[in-house]
Amino acid sequence: MRAILVNVTRRPGELWRQHVLPRYQQLQQRERRLVMGAAVVLPLLIVVFGLWLPLRDKAAAINAAMPELQAQLAEAKSLAARVAKGGVAKAAQGDLLSVVDAAARASNIRQFITRIKPQPMGNGQSALLQLRKAPYADAVRFFGQVASQGIATERARITDVSGNGLVDVDITFSSQ
Repeated sequence: MRAILVNVTRRPGELWRQHVLPRYQQLQQRERRLVMGAAVVLPLLIVVFGLWLPLRDKAAAINAAMPELQAQLAEAKSLAARVAKGGVAKAAQGDLLSVVDAAARASNIRQFITRIKPQPMGNGQSALLQLRKAPYADAVRFFGQVASQGIATERARITDVSGNGLVDVDITFSSQ
């Protein structure tokens, strides 16, 4: 192991003295300056264009996305506070499907509903709702409106669609 380490450390210096240094010394003074300038400028260019500029661009993109993410966080916190307080105490008035449809129209999410299917339930009403490629903000507004009407959520699955602010939602609503 020690012999390998000695060869590795000795080899670059030996190569420099045998091949590079004689070639460098044969160059004219002007060419030597050009090689030395390139040896200084090239690492600087690698650092600037390979590290600093890409990192700066990524930081600018993150900073640009912050206001939207903070707004989503504030909305999520307000909804979490409502859920923690016990949600809405009043019962849903009228037919479940009518209430869900009215809330969907009010929150501009009706065009993203691909399926509304009544579900069998012992007492009360239940319905399965599927949204495809719906804007996240509109979907959250829709959930808030449905909850304010006294409709409970039995099951919900929200899936991000290619990270562009659109979601697929499978949710089951019920009212007693």
